[in-house]
Amino acid sequence: MRKTIQILGLSAVLMAGVITPVEAASAFCPTNYVCMWEDAGYRGTRYVAVPGVKGFHDIDGWDGDNEISSVINRSQCTARLHSDDDYSWPYWWVYKNQSVPDLKSLKTMDGDIANDDVESFQLLYC
Repeated sequence: MRKTIQILGLSAVLMAGVITPVEAASAFCPTNYVCMWEDAGYRGTRYVAVPGVKGFHDIDGWDGDNEISSVINRSQCTARLHSDDDYSWPYWWVYKNQSVPDLKSLKTMDGDIANDDVESFQLLYC
């Protein structure tokens, strides 16, 4: 019940224009974490919430693999999102303290779009 009240309260504050969608999503992504959502605008299921510690991370098959559409990087690391489980090309960068509400905006130099294509990621330079 308390969680429902908090979410409804957050929605009311957001609709009133007091906070931005990124600030609202940050309430569901702890400080020094990287979080990824199923849908653009930090909506749908939050499939990833990992501490900002250097390393490799796979996004499991039925839990977000090829379904990620928005990212908040609240860590001090740079995240490199990969389209394959083996951390290969193509990849996209999400820098420390960067929010990307729609991965359609992330493209490689070859024009590969990150939306619904991320299968793994690395946290680097932290």
